[in-house]
Amino acid sequence: MRTFARQSRWLAPILALCGCAALSQPNQPEPKRPRITGFAHVAVYVTDLSKAQHFYGDILGYEKISPTLYRVNTTQSIELEQSSKDTDDRIAHIAFLTDSADGMLAYLRAKGIKVPDKANDGRNGARWFALTDPAGQAIEFLQEKPQPAPKTAKPPASKQIIHVGFIVRDRAAEEHFYQDILGFRLYWHGGMEPNRTDWVALQVPDGTVWIEEMRADEHPSKQDLGVLNHFSLGVEKMTTVIPNLKEHGWVPVGDDGTAPEIGKDGKWQFDIFDPDLTRVEYMEFRPTQKPCCSDFTGPHPHD
Repeated sequence: MRTFARQSRWLAPILALCGCAALSQPNQPEPKRPRITGFAHVAVYVTDLSKAQHFYGDILGYEKISPTLYRVNTTQSIELEQSSKDTDDRIAHIAFLTDSADGMLAYLRAKGIKVPDKANDGRNGARWFALTDPAGQAIEFLQEKPQPAPKTAKPPASKQIIHVGFIVRDRAAEEHFYQDILGFRLYWHGGMEPNRTDWVALQVPDGTVWIEEMRADEHPSKQDLGVLNHFSLGVEKMTTVIPNLKEHGWVPVGDDGTAPEIGKDGKWQFDIFDPDLTRVEYMEFRPTQKPCCSDFTGPHPHD
């Protein structure tokens, strides 16, 4: 007992010194950014759920997982978010697939980005959280395991979402967030005129899909909003799209395209519109001619 008492008298200052040394250690390094590999899903606003279900399930041909969820492939889905009135956004939110939702939350917080206190538990063991990007676009980061392959009686024309486009007013703020903080890469940019930039494509850092910044007039019409806020489905050959859609019961209406055309990026594309006039753009994975305005600077998606 006396021996321990004597030892404790000289151990106490050493332990206190060790404690101070531990407290004075330099700050831990910032968290490393987890991988961002692609889209988990894109959610679109719909005003008439039954009409939207017919379009996305029957016409586009995707498997209905629930009344508001349609599976595109093992890692991608389309969600329907019901709205009581037409909205300017059209794209309700974009969910990016990451290998660690909690890690991404810590990373963004360390970068000074406003994020929730913690990630949420999702279906099938998923983890996710939501935030708003500088353009006001709602986005999510989702960590989940691949799901079973979709089952459909008639295969859809496309099995991959390759880009999502939305209106961006302040490119500098948007690109600081996506490129400087999240590591997205410039894929291509172009415009209706050679010396003007109307679209900027930014690829996810660990995959080939991209977001598309869309330039807009100050007060775009309802029709223009549906064109600018859109998503794109990739295909190997555009010649397969229209026959597939017709097999699913598609009949052109309104602004639906009647024939494919080559876009400014040199890729074949074809547009149809959902019941709320949100554009669904079919696009070939690779260009067939030289694009205008700039060259591609990243790998193309593939089937």
